[in-house]
Amino acid sequence: MSNRDLHFRGQMHDEDVITFFRDHWVVLLPRVISFVLFMAVMGLFFFNLARFKLPSLDAIFFRALVVLAIIATGFMIHRFFLSVIEYFLSVTMITNYRIIHVRRTLYIMNHKESIYMRRIQDIQKQQDGLFKNILRFGELVINVFGPDLITLTTVPNPEYHFRLLNRIRNQQLNKNQQKLPFREHAGIDDSNGNEENTRPIEPLEPELEAPPVEEDFHSV
Repeated sequence: MSNRDLHFRGQMHDEDVITFFRDHWVVLLPRVISFVLFMAVMGLFFFNLARFKLPSLDAIFFRALVVLAIIATGFMIHRFFLSVIEYFLSVTMITNYRIIHVRRTLYIMNHKESIYMRRIQDIQKQQDGLFKNILRFGELVINVFGPDLITLTTVPNPEYHFRLLNRIRNQQLNKNQQKLPFREHAGIDDSNGNEENTRPIEPLEPELEAPPVEEDFHSV
C-alpha cells in the first residue's frame, strides 16, 4: 500500500499523503540503556541471591526493601514501554498541501500543528556534529510568514525531507501562479494566490450620472 492510500481525520478531499515519519530512534536510546542496565543489575542480584546472607522475612527493613525493589522494577518497566508507545503515537505527515505535526503522550499531551505549504517562507536543515551525521538525523527549521519559527527535531534522513519539502513548496507556488496571474482590479492586487471574484470598475452611463446641482440665486 502506497502512502497515497493512507487517510487521517481532517483530511481534505484532494489531499494526498506524500510521506510520514517519526522521530529518529536515537530518542529511545536513553530509556533503552537505563532499562537494560536496571534489568541487568536486578538479574545479577537474583541469580546470585544464594551467595548473600539475607535477613529473615520477619525483619521490617527487609520487607520494606523487597517492596521498594518491586515498586522500582514496576516503574522502570512501565516507563520503558510507555516511552515506546508514545514514540509511535507521535508522527509527522507531509501532504501535498501541508505539514501535520502530531505530538501525543498516553495520558497528558495531545498537540497537533498544521503548516500550510503556501505559508512557508524558508526551510533550513541543521545537522551539526559527528553523532548526527553518522546516525543521519537532524533538525528542520521552518520559517513561515509572520513571527513564527517552527523546528522539527530529531528528523530521520533530514536531507531527503528537506528536498521533499522544498519541491512540494515550489510546486504549490507554481500552481498558484499559473492559476491566478498578476492582475489588478480597481486598485486591488490579488497576486498573492487568493482568488477574488472581481471585475474592473466601469464608468457610469450618461443617463445614470448624477445631474449637476443648479443654484437658484434669484430666490436669495
